[in-house]
Amino acid sequence: MQTPFPAAAIVHDGNGQGADALLAEFARTLQANGQRVAGLITALDEHGVRCHPMQLIDVTSNTRYPIGQDLGPHSHACSLDPSGLVAASGVLREALHAAPQLVVINRFGAQEAAGRGFSTEMLVLMVKGIPLLTVVSHRHLTAWRELSGGLAIGLPPALPVLQRWHERLCPTSRVRTEP
Repeated sequence: MQTPFPAAAIVHDGNGQGADALLAEFARTLQANGQRVAGLITALDEHGVRCHPMQLIDVTSNTRYPIGQDLGPHSHACSLDPSGLVAASGVLREALHAAPQLVVINRFGAQEAAGRGFSTEMLVLMVKGIPLLTVVSHRHLTAWRELSGGLAIGLPPALPVLQRWHERLCPTSRVRTEP
């Protein structure tokens, strides 16, 4: 069996909050099983809804990085805070040197599709062969594939699929789930 390219994205049709929760659950499950996981997940409230303004959480230290600005209830402008993204990107640059078994990145979105956001860090992780898992909407799937030279894959939002993908990358990393 051939080892897959070490980059994949959970593909979603909607706003991605279910995929955000799945990425976080998968990262935490791997960590609970002794896997070295690094990266960023989206902060969700107790109902699985994104915190507002948006925040990212470092899965290693649980440090929160605010990446959204509160522009008020009537604003339709992009609320992304570039300084927050820069601060959070340090987590990904650290992961490049730590060589974990998996790096999770909250999203390959509009910023990354335009060559900004975390796209540079994602590309360097792929070049170094460090397994990477992110979330992408169907509308950015083509850009995701272009970033990887057509080698990264899209996965349906299902925990067993993520587990099989990761086990093919790291055969000694069988994930134990609670009954």
